Amino acid sequence: MDSFTASVIIPTRNRPHVVANGLDALASQTMPCGSFEVIAVDNGSSAPTRRAPNGFVHPCGPKLIR
Repeated sequence: MDSFTASVIIPTRNRPHVVANGLDALASQTMPCGSFEVIAVDNGSSAPTRRAPNGFVHPCGPKLIR
């Protein structure tokens, strides 16, 4: 089981641009990777999120849950 200082949860439904903006902002922060996790939760979008939008690359994630 992972131990994180913080969990960032981004709920979304049919708003891929909002998720992308949130992930871009998180990529700019300076907390060490092992201290937080990022979870994007897709609540039944008409086009399900299958991977991070815009090629988001971050060593900490995100985890995507539908």
